[in-house]
Amino acid sequence: AVTVAVTAIAVIAVAAMRLYSQFCGFSS
Repeated sequence: AVTVAVTAIAVIAVAAMRLYSQFCGFSS
């Protein structure tokens, strides 16, 4: 279950950073 938790956290972190970047108007 540890692998699933780590994967979920990684996916959520990437999605959050992309949404935050688009919301703030930054294009990486």
